[in-house]
Amino acid sequence: MKKYFLKLVRSPKQSIGSIRNARVFKRFAQRYDLVYFGDVDASKDEHHTVRGVSLAPTYLDKHYTVGNVQEQDLIAFERINTLHYPNHKAQDYIWWIIACPLEKKHIPHIYINGLRHKDIFYSNLFIKEPSFHKRVDAQHFGDLDRHFAVYAANNIENDTLRHYIDQPMIDVLRHTLPGHDIEVVDGQVLVMTHTKKPSVHVLEVMLKAALWLADDLNGK
Repeated sequence: MKKYFLKLVRSPKQSIGSIRNARVFKRFAQRYDLVYFGDVDASKDEHHTVRGVSLAPTYLDKHYTVGNVQEQDLIAFERINTLHYPNHKAQDYIWWIIACPLEKKHIPHIYINGLRHKDIFYSNLFIKEPSFHKRVDAQHFGDLDRHFAVYAANNIENDTLRHYIDQPMIDVLRHTLPGHDIEVVDGQVLVMTHTKKPSVHVLEVMLKAALWLADDLNGK
């Protein structure tokens, strides 16, 4: 597993929510023998920056946790950013993310959206990823579009998407990850959520799904 060297960023004021979430991540780290680093500063600390739709011009990664579960490297953390768009009220976003590196690095950028975002999120998404389009393939995806929306560049063939988003994956998404976002980007698979009830259980559900998705994608 890669080595990560980090310096903690200590804020003079910590909200009750931040303290609560720190406890959750620390318990999660202890349960799975992971290393909890806390908050990291992207401008100063040496750490792997997870990219994708959650990355904004200004952001803070908190409760940064790394390790290996079932021979799979992973990073778990909370990302806080603020979205801006003309004529819209700025909106704070708090993501919980688990990222697993993939052995296969050639998989195209695919974003599977859990349909829980507001307009300002999509406005920012299409600025950041102008080639993204919602992909509709009812014949293959079935009723997946009742729970998720699949985004990818127009130059990605439908057959390519069908290869990666096959029926076993659709079943896992529908039954295990409703309301979550899944992204394949930069040789990683990400499972992301905005939870109002943070708990170790939430992270465990994400972990189980991330491990399954990494294994599934590596086998394709």
